[in-house]
Amino acid sequence: MKSKSPSSKLLLLVAAVFSALLILGITTITTVVADEPSPAEKTVLVYRLYNPNSGEHFYTTSSAERNSLVYNSKWEYEGIGWVAPESSSVPVYRLYNKNAGDHFYTLDANEKNSLVKKGWRYEGVNFYSYTDNKNVPLLRAYNPNAKKAGSHNYTTNSGEQNNLVKAGWKNENIAWYAYGAGYQDNSDKGLVDQSNKNKADWEQQKKLSDELARIKAAIGKPVYYSQLDPRWSGVRFNASTVGPTGCVPTSLAMILKGSYGLNVTPIDVARRMDGYSGWAFGASGKDIIATAKSYGRSVEVVTSQQVAEQRLKEGYPLIWLVNVGIGHAVVSFGDSGGRTEVLDPYGRKFFNGWYSISYLWSIPSRETMDWDAGRPVFVIK
Repeated sequence: MKSKSPSSKLLLLVAAVFSALLILGITTITTVVADEPSPAEKTVLVYRLYNPNSGEHFYTTSSAERNSLVYNSKWEYEGIGWVAPESSSVPVYRLYNKNAGDHFYTLDANEKNSLVKKGWRYEGVNFYSYTDNKNVPLLRAYNPNAKKAGSHNYTTNSGEQNNLVKAGWKNENIAWYAYGAGYQDNSDKGLVDQSNKNKADWEQQKKLSDELARIKAAIGKPVYYSQLDPRWSGVRFNASTVGPTGCVPTSLAMILKGSYGLNVTPIDVARRMDGYSGWAFGASGKDIIATAKSYGRSVEVVTSQQVAEQRLKEGYPLIWLVNVGIGHAVVSFGDSGGRTEVLDPYGRKFFNGWYSISYLWSIPSRETMDWDAGRPVFVIK
């Protein structure tokens, strides 16, 4: 008798197994295969930028928007804020408050709609996120002291979040979840170099601003002196006396005394100015400069109305030689909406109170002597 071939034996075995399954009532056989790996999830980079003037952090997935802010608007590029999924069921909305100059980001549609009703501009879905805790937490902090922009900060860096809380920010915990954490990005050298330049320029501007603020705080308001005051109105000044012709030394005395703390009166300044002036009556622009310098002050001859406005904003006092029928010196101090307070040494006869800077600029003295140093408007520093 011939033995059965291996293939015949296999067929008999399969038939036997199948018969047994039928007896047991099992009629369906499921084939189990290993799952194929899913393709890698697509992601986008969220760029983080900073505006040192407003204090706002800004987040965008658009490299064009990022580059425009750095190259055209002098923002600082701080690298990758975080890595976000290219899409998901959880969009993050971006809104803008034009009054505060501030952006806000939220995945809460109700919050978005509420802000729109309050006047915020909806700028669309900025990027996507997750809400499950299997991914990287995105932390949000609120600055209760922010007046306008820069009220919120978003970061994947817990150390940054903790430092903000220590500085007085409110921890608003996890806003959403990102695909990956943020990191420093130096891939675009030109962009990084421009960002560093923006930062250096801003720091220089900040130093200048701080210095101007220090100067302004140190400059006091001029005191008021009248050239008609009987204590000195009869004191000789050139070929006349302070009363009728001493508006210039009286104006300078107001500034030296009130703004810079020198213990002088119109008598002191008139006597010193008398030594510089070669005029029989009154004093000229050059006389103002020479006398002020003798007291340790510097003088800037103003070349435009814009410069006059700027110096007043910076806190400096000005002497104006204006036309009131004759050449006359007055002092102005402060700037409020393009107006400045005028102190008229002639008993406040011609000016009393606040006047438009443009008006003062439009009525310069017509006396030739008053123009001997240039436009007869002088910043006393």
